[in-house]
Amino acid sequence: MVVEKTAAKKSISVTLALALGLCLPGGAAWSQTSSARVSVVTARASAASAASIVGVESITVALPVLSPGNSPAVVPFPAASARDLVKLPAAVELHPVIGLINQLQETGVVLPETYSSYADAAKVEAAARALPEGSSIREQLTQLAGVIRASRAGAPIDEETDKRFFDGSKLSATEVKDIPATGLFGVLSGMKRLLPASVARMVAVKKIAAPAPKPADPKTFELSVDSVRYAPIFDNLPQSTREIKNEDKQLVGQDEALKAIRFGLEMKADHYNLFVAGPDGSGRSLALRHALDDIAPKMAAPNDIVAATNFADKDVPVFLQLAAGRGEKFAEGVAGFVSALKENLPREISAGETGQKKRQILATLQAAEQEEQAEFDKKIASIKLVKGKFGVYFAATRTEKGMQISLAVSHEGKAMAEEDVAAKVGAGAFTQAEFAQARAELAQEKSGIIESFKAMMQAKQKMTQKVQGFLEQLDAKAAAALVTEFANQLVGIAVSGPSTAEAEALKKRAQERDEELREAMKLLGGKKFGKFGAEVKIGMGANGPVVVAALVFDGQRLSDQVAAEMIAAGKFPRGAYAKAFSALSKKAKAIQDKMAEYVAATQKEAEALQAKKPAATLESRQVVAYIQDMAQFAAANYKIFLGGLKESEEKSGLKPVPGMPALAPADFFRVSVLVDNAGQQGAPVVFEENPSYERLFGYGEDNARSMIIPGAGIVKTAAPGGPTLKGGSFLKANGGFLILNAMDVLKSPGAWPALMRAVRSGKAEITEGGLVGLASLKGDVYEVPGKVKVVLIGSPMIQMLLAAHDEDFAANFQSVAQFQPTIKITKDAVGGFLNFFKRSVGGSAGEIMDMTRDAISRVLQQAARLADSNRYFTSQFGALHGLLQEATYWARKAGRTVVAAEDVETALKAKTDREDVHYQRMSELYRENIIRVETTGSAVGQVTALAVMGSHGMQMRMTFVAGPGPAGIVSVDHQAGATGPSFNKALGNEYSFLMHEFGEKKALKAQIRVSYEQSYGKIDGDSSTAATLYGILSALSDAPISQKFSVTGSADQFGNVQAIGGVNEKIEGFFDLCSHRGLTGDQGVIIPKTNVGDLQLSPEVAQAVKDGKFHIYAVDTVAQGMEILTGTAYQTIKAKAADRLDEIAKVK
Repeated sequence: MVVEKTAAKKSISVTLALALGLCLPGGAAWSQTSSARVSVVTARASAASAASIVGVESITVALPVLSPGNSPAVVPFPAASARDLVKLPAAVELHPVIGLINQLQETGVVLPETYSSYADAAKVEAAARALPEGSSIREQLTQLAGVIRASRAGAPIDEETDKRFFDGSKLSATEVKDIPATGLFGVLSGMKRLLPASVARMVAVKKIAAPAPKPADPKTFELSVDSVRYAPIFDNLPQSTREIKNEDKQLVGQDEALKAIRFGLEMKADHYNLFVAGPDGSGRSLALRHALDDIAPKMAAPNDIVAATNFADKDVPVFLQLAAGRGEKFAEGVAGFVSALKENLPREISAGETGQKKRQILATLQAAEQEEQAEFDKKIASIKLVKGKFGVYFAATRTEKGMQISLAVSHEGKAMAEEDVAAKVGAGAFTQAEFAQARAELAQEKSGIIESFKAMMQAKQKMTQKVQGFLEQLDAKAAAALVTEFANQLVGIAVSGPSTAEAEALKKRAQERDEELREAMKLLGGKKFGKFGAEVKIGMGANGPVVVAALVFDGQRLSDQVAAEMIAAGKFPRGAYAKAFSALSKKAKAIQDKMAEYVAATQKEAEALQAKKPAATLESRQVVAYIQDMAQFAAANYKIFLGGLKESEEKSGLKPVPGMPALAPADFFRVSVLVDNAGQQGAPVVFEENPSYERLFGYGEDNARSMIIPGAGIVKTAAPGGPTLKGGSFLKANGGFLILNAMDVLKSPGAWPALMRAVRSGKAEITEGGLVGLASLKGDVYEVPGKVKVVLIGSPMIQMLLAAHDEDFAANFQSVAQFQPTIKITKDAVGGFLNFFKRSVGGSAGEIMDMTRDAISRVLQQAARLADSNRYFTSQFGALHGLLQEATYWARKAGRTVVAAEDVETALKAKTDREDVHYQRMSELYRENIIRVETTGSAVGQVTALAVMGSHGMQMRMTFVAGPGPAGIVSVDHQAGATGPSFNKALGNEYSFLMHEFGEKKALKAQIRVSYEQSYGKIDGDSSTAATLYGILSALSDAPISQKFSVTGSADQFGNVQAIGGVNEKIEGFFDLCSHRGLTGDQGVIIPKTNVGDLQLSPEVAQAVKDGKFHIYAVDTVAQGMEILTGTAYQTIKAKAADRLDEIAKVK
């Protein structure tokens, strides 16, 4: 039973804490690199002019023809507009399982990590009671607790049974009967109802007198020391851990779990993500790592993943896969592509070959304009007024409204002001009348002059527009050429496989052959053939390269014609020439033959090497296609590389807010490396220790520009290159394994539903703004394909709850590896623990020292105690590892270089002292009899029952009074509202027992009152049922109960004593009290026989049992226990009780 005392509340804790410290809000690379080439050409450029390589892919990016006055503009800036909201599910609401756990925690209850012991059953029952009446989960948990109790400690529950508890179905007695005998239901179906021995004896009662019955000998039920504590065979253990061989053994006793882990990791089908269930410290993570260390390296290393600007839709990035290690190089290559264009294009356009051509065209234009101007000026000069006495003055000035023309009469080539006219008239240069006539004639010429001027200006403008078009065509052509060059370099960076040793060797051989041939030609060229020298070089023939050789005389190369002329001129005889030519030809042919041999050999080797290369993958073709799109965009918008982006942005009426960097060409070309597998060998294995939403899935930044609209305010404009994305652990595990702690993911806001969507869809969602964007529903969501095997680690209870309450989990985690909480004690199991000790010492870097044989034995015994069993070891190796660390500490404090058994004992005791200060105070109250419990003598109607407080056993004095009154058993504690449902149910069983024993033929009319003395807190559980029946029988029969015994045990309606939890703690608690007061040699504890396998008592208790100073009795029935307690035959007690009941019935 479980007791809560007011004075002890602070020490009562659930031993398995889930540590929910966070409250959530409610609610193979393409190796044909050289085969891909990008070429950007203008429409006027011929296809033959594009750079190409024989037998390889050529990408052409077409550039529109630029007509005069229609040059490509800088990429337009999109107007500020509201972004569409992405509707997401309520991703950060509380998960039902976390809601359930939080609800239980508020009442001080935590679900157990295992469900194999009586303590686990008690925790499950407590959880059920904490839930509202009528809750389906409450009913399911209650059923589960019952099955756990029936299974007894150490018996595992099979997986199919797990599923039944939380699938919404009810387990009736009929259903349990029909279930195959496996797991817990196998235990249940094999259980038979045991009737009390008294029933058989009652049938045999005869009316004739018989000898007085005698009680059974208590020694019949007493346990030996071998039954109360496991200890390994000492001589079978090594002298110390130094003698243990290093072996990389699998975990002992977890064969099925290990098989399930390998199945889950190797299963390629969808929906087979893996849940590894087991207690914390059970070796589940270690086993998983070992399996991954074997499986992952044998798998292929996955591609890198990058997100790049989508030139068709800037708001939706393009996701590309590149060979492992190529992602970062691609990003650097794109940055280099932009930088190279930014650096080289302006220089080429202004100072390079293109600049020279432009200057030539501009000079031609200027000359043509000057010629037009000269023709117009000549025409103006030819106009004579008043018989040549006057001329025409013409001036044109450009204004905002156009060209302003000035016409006037000129004299001697100069225009005149009024005062000039008067002065010249006075000087007799011309008369006023002649000046007036000149003005009249000018008026008649005016329209013709203007028309001529317009014609000249139109001719100039037409020439300027045409030249401007030509200039922009040159710019575009230069940009296309540079884009072609740099894009092809990027293709090589992005999709070229690494150079192989064979390729490097072939390249080296080709170079050596080339050098050999060139050296041979050099030597031949320096050789003398009589009077003649030689000239040797390589030329191109119809079938490839050829050796071209000729004789040289007096520094002149001798062709057939030149040689004939010199022979005719007597420079040298024909015979000498013919002999020298023949000798040269033979040596040249030898070189030619060697060249042909080398060319053929190199070509053959190259073809063989090419045949080994894999075909272009879909991913590599997509990368090349993307580079094509990028090159097309860069060529069509080449002006962004020429500067002036700031001015263009301001011309649009927008001005960046202070601190906003100026727009740059790189802003149009964004690449985010989401996954970088450089150096990755095999499949990635990612253990994410902090699975927050952002760490799991990353986040996005929209790169929007904050701009000021004068007079309106600040707006945001979309980024010209789209968002920047950062990948998380899910994508890093693409092509491999992602390992997470289930509870950590459940507690992290938004992480669990996003993970379930990812495993369901095979796509990771990267949300703009991360968790803030997710919670506000304002962040755009970008889905990135990823194939990941997700492995969750958690307790069996969490796995059960998730499977029952989360459809996505149930559908997509169809592989489950269950680690058992205990391991059956066998020779192999002991060997496995010895190997664990050896690894702990060897891998601790001195933190754990070697252990002596007695220390090894003591730790093995503690392994059994942690399992509450003398047949099983615990599988929680983490707890044992901590014990080894602490024992090492105390060994060093004692000056030892190895850990001895006393160091282990010291560590255990020190841990108890640290954690159980409040228990020690409670013990003092018992020892000083402030809380009254008898350990000697006898008493009627008084029993010492045993309870568990925290991790220690405590004693409870129960008293009983029987007398007239409304029939039934009345619990004083129940009347005070201090009992729980399990206790109340036990009251019903107790009354049913009385009816079975005494009320089959007549009604019971006695009232029996039961009280837990000095109990001030809540009482629950059924482990004091047997004690209650002992006390009732004592009160009715007036048979004194020996107070040297304490008792524990549940019981059914027929008086069969049933197993309980915490049996070790209960026995040790009573032993501590007796030992403090002084052992009398006859004190002891009565326990259910079904708990014998759970005994792993402390060395002190075991020694006392061995020495006969303390006794433990295991009984099957209440009758057996009653005889031990009273020393009286049960028949006698029953008869006296029946008489007493009859007496009470007569009272009116």
